[in-house]
Amino acid sequence: MSRNNPTSPTTWVEFIHQLISTRRGLITIGFLLAAFILVLSLIFYSWRPDQVEITTNAGTITIKKGSTQNAVVMVSASGSTENGKTPWTRTGIIVKKDDKIKIQASGRVHTALKKLITIAETDQQILPSWVGPNGSDPNMHKDWDSRRASYKLMPDKDTVHGYGKLIAAILRQDEGVRNLKAVGEKNEWDIEEGGELVLAINDILLKPDARDIYALPVKDNYQYYKTKIDDEDLLKKKNGESIPNKPLNERINEAYKKRLATWDQDILPNSNWMVWYDDNIGAFSVSVTIN
Repeated sequence: MSRNNPTSPTTWVEFIHQLISTRRGLITIGFLLAAFILVLSLIFYSWRPDQVEITTNAGTITIKKGSTQNAVVMVSASGSTENGKTPWTRTGIIVKKDDKIKIQASGRVHTALKKLITIAETDQQILPSWVGPNGSDPNMHKDWDSRRASYKLMPDKDTVHGYGKLIAAILRQDEGVRNLKAVGEKNEWDIEEGGELVLAINDILLKPDARDIYALPVKDNYQYYKTKIDDEDLLKKKNGESIPNKPLNERINEAYKKRLATWDQDILPNSNWMVWYDDNIGAFSVSVTIN
């Protein structure tokens, strides 16, 4: 084979040998490799989608690529049934330590569906307590028994966290839900511990020791049971049904025993701690921005 043929393998071998044998040649090779990698990166980036869709129990959320991520999540007032009943809605959004999160929420929820139905059926003029992401006004929504406040998902401490208030937290697979934060309608949050962002509304979450919270003792909560009985009688009257001809005290004691039986036969054996959430309706639309 002629050595003057520019396509000769021997000629190419000698050419490459000359390149790697001189400083100028090595610089040339480095420049060509860098240019090649740059071209591949540009091609890869141009093929990447501008956004990624993730399907979770909260619905389909959209995360835009880049250093700032944006997503919109629907948070049900009644919680989630993913992997068992829980107040928390998983977002599928993974955050890292030192991330900065900005959350804005809108929508309305009601934390007493049965009461809402009773008001509608009896034509009562009492306005139902639909609330936004900031939750109920503590001055307008007081517990019959003050001990109930300690069983809220986010109990009152230095600040009173109303029912229905939007709450965020971090879910860590080995440690459960941690670092609860009262978000409300608008808030910013510096992440101290990485994990999955989860969201919920504030309401009562029962525990095994909550028997007297679910079935309030009559002695200190007479008016609580009287109000329920008055609602029942108003509905019966509206529907043309007869009202039980029993003394009020007897009916109150029966109502108390009925709640005790529900606790002993259903809630405690089945760990049905979310009965308060089962009585909720509505949802929040939550916008999450992560830097």
